[in-house]
Amino acid sequence: GWGGGGGGGGLVVKTGRMKSHIRIVICGDDGVGKTSIIRCLISKSFAEENVPEVHPPVTIPPEVAPEPVSATIVDTSNVLNEVESELNRADVVVLVYDLVRNETLDRVKTKWLPRMRELDLDVPVILVGNKQDLPKEEYSDSNVERTIKPIMEEFREVEACIQCSAKVEFNIYEVLYFAQRAVIHPTTPLFDVSSHSLRPAAKAALSRVFRLCDKDKNGELNDKELNDFQYTCFNVHLNAEELAGVKNVVRANCPGGLTANGHLSLAGFIFLHRLFIEKGRIETTWIVLRTFGYNDDLRLSDTYANINLSKADDQSVELSEKGKEFLLTSFETADADKDGLLSPDELGDLFSTCPEYPWDPTLVRWTVQSATAGHMTKEAFLDRWNLFLFDDFRSALLTIVYMGYSGEPATAVRITRRRRRDRRSKVVTREVFNCYVIGSSKSGKTELIRGLTGQPFSAESVPCDKDVAAARTIEIEKGRPYGLIMKEITDKQIADLTISKGLLDTCDMVCFVYDVTDPTSFEFIARTYEELKKVRHSLPTVFVATKTEQEPVPQTYEIRPSEFTEIHGLPEPVNVSSKIKEDADLYKQ
Repeated sequence: GWGGGGGGGGLVVKTGRMKSHIRIVICGDDGVGKTSIIRCLISKSFAEENVPEVHPPVTIPPEVAPEPVSATIVDTSNVLNEVESELNRADVVVLVYDLVRNETLDRVKTKWLPRMRELDLDVPVILVGNKQDLPKEEYSDSNVERTIKPIMEEFREVEACIQCSAKVEFNIYEVLYFAQRAVIHPTTPLFDVSSHSLRPAAKAALSRVFRLCDKDKNGELNDKELNDFQYTCFNVHLNAEELAGVKNVVRANCPGGLTANGHLSLAGFIFLHRLFIEKGRIETTWIVLRTFGYNDDLRLSDTYANINLSKADDQSVELSEKGKEFLLTSFETADADKDGLLSPDELGDLFSTCPEYPWDPTLVRWTVQSATAGHMTKEAFLDRWNLFLFDDFRSALLTIVYMGYSGEPATAVRITRRRRRDRRSKVVTREVFNCYVIGSSKSGKTELIRGLTGQPFSAESVPCDKDVAAARTIEIEKGRPYGLIMKEITDKQIADLTISKGLLDTCDMVCFVYDVTDPTSFEFIARTYEELKKVRHSLPTVFVATKTEQEPVPQTYEIRPSEFTEIHGLPEPVNVSSKIKEDADLYKQ
């Protein structure tokens, strides 16, 4: 099977960090032997008399600890506020009871563990029964087991139970081992003991590892890929006999664990890790996860993810050619039925390596719909990524890493030249343009944005507190496609734009929308335009008159719309009707 030393080998990886120091707090009722356990551990001695009430904290260096990390062991008294103060600083709690005093075990369930929950402790607990050296007639293993089992079922924070004897030095070192192991290789983040299954976050992380190791992207690990994985994580290769042994275990216990080619499938890979954990080899899975950058919360560490991009307000983040190639390859791999579309299930599979679904459901985001409702074309998929980068480029880039991008994260994107430089040189270097859409309430902004992606007309308005945007790639000249993002700006955001040039610099143009059937509609955008001109003088602008399928009414503003645009050196307002799909080529303009 898998195993050996850590690091190195066939893949370029950066390991996740592991704690370098652990604080172990020992607590329990009076007289259960807390202090004796510590004394036995550090001096291998036991005293019946003159035992201090509380032992001073002891630090054990990594070279003599069971795991290669230092550990500070803290004894506690029964002064409640002192105990709770120490518990709040603990990385792991060793909760001791007396095997021959049943009431101390009862209080584990009725006092100690409930109080730890009240304190919101999020640390593992090792339950230790001391005084195992006493004659068996004074306590019963079966009675203890009957009591312990429901405790572990109710309190999942209990990682392990062990019996020891400070008097005869039995299992004392093991107490320290289990305490360190519970912190360094915790069970709870990976495994649900009640269902005997890996937790979703662990499956997602391991699925990403599998995806990274599947170099030819065929959904299986061939013998070379499996051996490269083994060497990367453990610095040793599997010989032919060991490789056959791994496959035989999978073949016998996991239907679908091997492909028709006899290679390891994702299901088989996941099964092996579940087996390691069930067999007490959880450190194997943690070594794998940390090799591929995961921390104790099953998130990629900041050092690994290395999302250090910074940009000026008038710069954008766009997909690089490498980023596009990766996303399109990912699309094709996820397109299981090869129909050129991603169904919701296929999209879910694509994002199965992410800790959560990456596209924020509270944002209203539209791309061009396919003929099959709910399915996404390649073009719409890339448009959606343009929106994601526009909304939050760091989260978008981190998602690409979670999806299995193996290069340096920054190579998946490019930071555009500053807009002011483009304006000076009169050469546009961006491939995606951001357009802010501003207008009064019910002026038709939302339908104008929906029209960009061919959404059917809807008389129902989107709630004003929703964040609305759409994206589409448009071919302006033959062979020269450009992305266009249109984002609705709320009244609150308008106020922010009028006082911050930096915010206004994030867009390439502003589309001012007014309703020809509302006499006050144009005044709102005219005054807004004049305010924004004070912030940014050279602002590419288009005025749009909506609902032109209806009879227009005179606007109350002192200057007619066509005169206003002429005064400011702007093209006349573009007449648009979202209802009857007349847009006068607005989106190309």
